[in-house]
Amino acid sequence: MAARGRRAVACKTEIMQFLTEVMRGEVQDGKEPQPPKVSERTKAAELLGKSQRIFSEKAAKEKAASNLLEVRIWGEEDL
Repeated sequence: MAARGRRAVACKTEIMQFLTEVMRGEVQDGKEPQPPKVSERTKAAELLGKSQRIFSEKAAKEKAASNLLEVRIWGEEDL
């Protein structure tokens, strides 16, 4: 395989940067420069969110659990 100026496989950072550019409408597509369609920008945002576990149920439960404070009162039976 001949040496290339660019790596054959994109790294995580490169992928995240690309998806962010698409989401923000900074990437031009086609011969006539146009920003990506809203559906394409939404898909990029969804992929970014999934990569950061923003939409996962488990992440939501973990966040909720981390905000809880358990209080136990010992002693006084009248309480």
